[in-house]
Amino acid sequence: MEHSIAMICIYALLALSFMIVLRVGEVSFGQQAFFAFGAYSSAIATAMFEVSLPIAFAIAIIIGFFVAWMVSYLVLRLYGVNFSLFMLVFAEITRDLFSQWTWQLNGSNGLVGPEGSMGFARIDFFARAGLSGEWQLFILCSITVSIFIFVNWLLQNEWGLRVVATSVDRELAELRGINTKYVRRTAFILAGGCASISGALFAHYVTFIYPSNFGLMTGVHALAYTLIGGTGHVLGSLAGTVFDVWLLEWLRFAGPYRMVIFGSVIVIALIIAPSGIVSNRAVRRDIKLWGS
Repeated sequence: MEHSIAMICIYALLALSFMIVLRVGEVSFGQQAFFAFGAYSSAIATAMFEVSLPIAFAIAIIIGFFVAWMVSYLVLRLYGVNFSLFMLVFAEITRDLFSQWTWQLNGSNGLVGPEGSMGFARIDFFARAGLSGEWQLFILCSITVSIFIFVNWLLQNEWGLRVVATSVDRELAELRGINTKYVRRTAFILAGGCASISGALFAHYVTFIYPSNFGLMTGVHALAYTLIGGTGHVLGSLAGTVFDVWLLEWLRFAGPYRMVIFGSVIVIALIIAPSGIVSNRAVRRDIKLWGS
């Protein structure tokens, strides 16, 4: 149960990253790239240079913001399918680069650092700090809840209305004085930061990471969490993650047919509730207002 809650916290933040991009009208298949940057940067900070956990997490967020800011100058020139394809290629290039990258330093327990496709082991800050499983879970839950509250606050304010306007009709939003390029860029950078801190939590909780952790299926699952939960409210990302993680655990009895049943249930859920588990009437009202 404790492990399931921890993974829900981690993947809910990754799903939130996908949701933010969806809110500006684009579908990303590449947020797992920022997930990887956060995981590796924070792991390097604590395992190789023995910095404190808060500083390592701050580094992960800054790296996520920076990489998203750099990528935004290329990807935000694109829309629709081209945007999605670019993000997919970017994520696969990122995964391939990490699978080729080797950098190790001598630590108290021998060599430590990324070893290409062999992964990055001994990310043991929690163990060295003597933090129990309950404390680890408390840290994960506290960070996740704080970020969800912050993002919800942003989306409920004027910036959120500008996001809705940009998503519905960019030209109309521009005519009404909204800088849609700025809105898309800030949303993309915010999404990159959310995915990056999610990766930092993942690396320190599981204590070892592989480039395969950041492949296409990681992104597809997180995107599915968002669509199932609903994009109308930040709680949709959390609800969709809880639903999927719980369902996967419950379907263990199905053995080799587990993923077949899982996929079928997801399709049925999307047909029954196309707006997601958590819908937001206020968002639908704003969309109609800006679209009229």
